[in-house]
Amino acid sequence: MQTLRRQGRARRVEAGVWVVEGTPGRARRVALVAGGRSDRFELRLASAVELLDSMDEPADLILTDPPYGLGVGSGARHDTGQRVYGRDHARVVAGYADVPTTEYRDFTSSWVAAAASALRPGGHLVVITGPQQAAWVQIAAEDVGLTYVNSLAVGRVFPLYTKRRFAHSHWRVTVMAAGMLYSSARVFNPPSDLPKARSGRDYPLDLWPTGDVGRADAQPGQVRYPNSLPIRFAARLVEAFTRPGESADRPGAEPDLVVDPFVGGGTVALAAWLRGVRFLGGDVNPNALAFTCARVTRRLLDPVALPGPLGTPALGGLSA
Repeated sequence: MQTLRRQGRARRVEAGVWVVEGTPGRARRVALVAGGRSDRFELRLASAVELLDSMDEPADLILTDPPYGLGVGSGARHDTGQRVYGRDHARVVAGYADVPTTEYRDFTSSWVAAAASALRPGGHLVVITGPQQAAWVQIAAEDVGLTYVNSLAVGRVFPLYTKRRFAHSHWRVTVMAAGMLYSSARVFNPPSDLPKARSGRDYPLDLWPTGDVGRADAQPGQVRYPNSLPIRFAARLVEAFTRPGESADRPGAEPDLVVDPFVGGGTVALAAWLRGVRFLGGDVNPNALAFTCARVTRRLLDPVALPGPLGTPALGGLSA
């Protein structure tokens, strides 16, 4: 980074945060540099397809929570400036970009195809959606040759109110792989905080009960992103499908690369940082990049405090 600075191509904004392209007010490419850690952490102002098509190495895990196409930004939901579900919208990060419902199918097919091309053999595409979007993700992924692995149901603390149907009370997590289901190139580590069988053996279930992954609420007075995930939720998935570095059978290996092309509030970025793996994220909202930088930098500068969503149980000795 110092070499780039001397060449006039990078500017240090604050401790650990460098703008590589653009300005601090509208950065297009941001790098996080931490003393004593060699893992890569980069954010880019780009659409999902642009980010995935521009990668210079394949991803081990693409983990993301894309827009749901539910009309955010149409004036009918939480962009009206009113308090919805007790949320003070003066403290919600602006600029969230939804996708028109009529374009959702083509939008999903486009970015999922780019994701499939960006995965290494044995890598995973893990997509967090609401129940009604999960089918489009799986169909799009199978259409471009990915293999179905799992569909997890993760309970929400606050169900989404609906009329004339059951309330949506869970997220769906669609897990797809590049290659055969039982390929040795696939990584799967049963998350360490999941319950085990009576024998003590791992017996990871695809149903995570309501409240099991905590909540994504901001503390009073804190700024929040419109649709942040609970940190425990993202951390479990990162742990399940990544390796943090070299091991006895991988001497000298780099930490795996996690990619989130819809970085949003930065929960996946923070989970990757805590796991010690490399991360590349992108978003079309520059405010999302700034918010993510703030969360991860705060974690870097204060190992005890986690910025943004708090109030969930401890995860591996860390406040989550």
